[in-house]
Amino acid sequence: MVIWLLCGELIAVGTKVSLSYASSETQADTLQFEELIHEHQWEVGQPIFNGMPPTVEKEYIRRGEIIFPLHLPIGPQVDMDECVVTDPPCPLNNEAANSLIIEWKSNIGGEFGHYDPQTRIFTPTDDPYLVNAYLPPKDFIGIVIIWVRFDDVPICNATGEPTANDDDVDSVPVMITVWEFEITPVCPEKWGPKPYETLTFTATIRPMYDHYGNSLAGKITFQLFETSHQPGFCLNACCAGGYDKCGDDRCPIYPYCSYDISIFPQCTWHQEFLLNGQTWLAMTVWDSDLKFPPDQEGFIVNEPVCTEAKTINEVTDATIKVMCLDYGAFGKLKATCLHPILSEMEIEITARLPFNEEEKVFIVDDILADPENGDYDVRIPYDRDLDGIADDWQKKHGRQYANAFVEGAPTDRDDTPSGNGTQGDGLSAYEEYRGLLVRGTWRDLDPKVKDMFVMNFGAVPRDPENGDWNFVIPNEAITSNDGFPGQGVPGENNKGFWLLNANEGETVQQTRRYRDDQGNVHNILLTGKLINYLHGYAHIQDVYAAVVVPGSQLLAQNSLAETFGPIWNVEGLPVIEIDVRSVEAQVNSWNRVGYNYDLLHALACLIAHELGHTILWDVDHNPYVQHGQDQISILTSGDWGHHVYQQHRMCCFMWPYFPPGLVPDLDGDGNFDSLPFPNLPTDFCDSHPGCQFLWHLNPKKKR
Repeated sequence: MVIWLLCGELIAVGTKVSLSYASSETQADTLQFEELIHEHQWEVGQPIFNGMPPTVEKEYIRRGEIIFPLHLPIGPQVDMDECVVTDPPCPLNNEAANSLIIEWKSNIGGEFGHYDPQTRIFTPTDDPYLVNAYLPPKDFIGIVIIWVRFDDVPICNATGEPTANDDDVDSVPVMITVWEFEITPVCPEKWGPKPYETLTFTATIRPMYDHYGNSLAGKITFQLFETSHQPGFCLNACCAGGYDKCGDDRCPIYPYCSYDISIFPQCTWHQEFLLNGQTWLAMTVWDSDLKFPPDQEGFIVNEPVCTEAKTINEVTDATIKVMCLDYGAFGKLKATCLHPILSEMEIEITARLPFNEEEKVFIVDDILADPENGDYDVRIPYDRDLDGIADDWQKKHGRQYANAFVEGAPTDRDDTPSGNGTQGDGLSAYEEYRGLLVRGTWRDLDPKVKDMFVMNFGAVPRDPENGDWNFVIPNEAITSNDGFPGQGVPGENNKGFWLLNANEGETVQQTRRYRDDQGNVHNILLTGKLINYLHGYAHIQDVYAAVVVPGSQLLAQNSLAETFGPIWNVEGLPVIEIDVRSVEAQVNSWNRVGYNYDLLHALACLIAHELGHTILWDVDHNPYVQHGQDQISILTSGDWGHHVYQQHRMCCFMWPYFPPGLVPDLDGDGNFDSLPFPNLPTDFCDSHPGCQFLWHLNPKKKR
């Protein structure tokens, strides 16, 4: 400030003053000075920002993760503008402090906000000074560029006067790579396991290059884990080549490769694989039911186990095939990579299932996965409840029947036909899903319908040397509509009753003490067939076929057939001996006296009667009268399911005499008597409590 000294007084410049002087000759005169006003002329001062970038701790984050912590770049807090007018002097000392507008920016949108690492809560905010984190769009993969934009408010904070308006200034950006390691696709929902079918999966690392331009390729490893290890291929077949190759020979190396034991065990099916260098296929008896074929280009596979496949080179894309080797196969697939850039602390990264672009969520295929963070393994087959059974099969049959486990126990809830109300048939829901060979063709079963199995050991030519190729017991005698099963028992409407080939089960033998009608005790060797002998996971009990055998060596006097045990094999194997020659003689004899019986129908009736014993073994139709109690008690004793009491008894398969009109001596003349009922039965009775309401396949008690 310039100071003037006038008349002994200090007067500041810019102050309006009156200057007076006087003389003797004139009247006093006055000097006038106008006030000098400072007018600002503002110009941009220092740059509003020095260009430093925001700071981050991680330059690589996985898709869906938060960039944290994120810090503002170090710089001024205000904008300083400069007044260039110096005369008169600037009352603000030629400087004005203005407020700054700070704005966080990114090249892809997303949200800036505040993240609390204790609560793990991210809260979007518009206050730039509260921002410490950034959340990219959830579906984004690629390079994120983050910077801070600075702008001034051209108003002096002290006076509210307008100042200079600086141009916007952007900080130096910071770049982050948002990556993803993904495995696709989810196992198809309609796919069910079948031997030698393959599924294809691809693992990808994206982006292919990071923000420095470096390749993100890495060596990718696929692994099959928590897989099923079921013996064979289904419940009753070891070799996918079928019993035509395995025959009755047991493989010397692989103990389950057989249906029976022979003197010179061998298995041509397994031998072919071994000779062709395909040991990995010959080991399916006890190891994983899902495998990587070892001849896949670009991979090293751990033969012969074949549950791990690793790329030879570093890649960003790898496609692998998985082969199924069992009708009940299940397991998990994952892809991992010990990545030179993306792995932290030498920890492998694991691929996850793809992102659903429409719903903006990570895809999951099991109930334990977290939709927020994704699923890191592929379920084979598609099986959200993780019980080993494909969801599609469960939906088809109803989960109340088709879940593998209920309250921790294998499920066996078949309830059709109802019989005596005992649920189940001995096969678990998983075993019915896994299925079995039925006369050379694989099929699964219905978990709602009770299944029973029969084998015909009489399906052999009668006299091939003399040109008689007719079977001793034709299969039609078992499958005939006039025979078993009839109404209300397993097999109704062509469901549940299965005639199997004699080698579609494992031979089992049992010695049993047997008392004939004369009271003589015999030790007999029964040969039966176990159906679900190649069992493992979710097994409840062994299930047997009712074996029909031609012969007469074990039969009592005047007996045309005999059954030696129930279908559930508690007191003896369900073996049925049929005296075919005597049946034929009886038919011919009755036809000569005017009847018109068909041999096939007669055999069907006889076999149906004996099969009835296997499922009515513990039923007494007339508990009030016991065998031997009176002269004709044989007509009134209802042991082993014989239907000798109440109506419809003579037209029921369980009437114990053939033909139905023939009964033991009633009048004491020493001869069989006859009742007026010449027609052969065609059904199990429905009189209450009739045969349709008394049978069961499971030894469990009625629920």
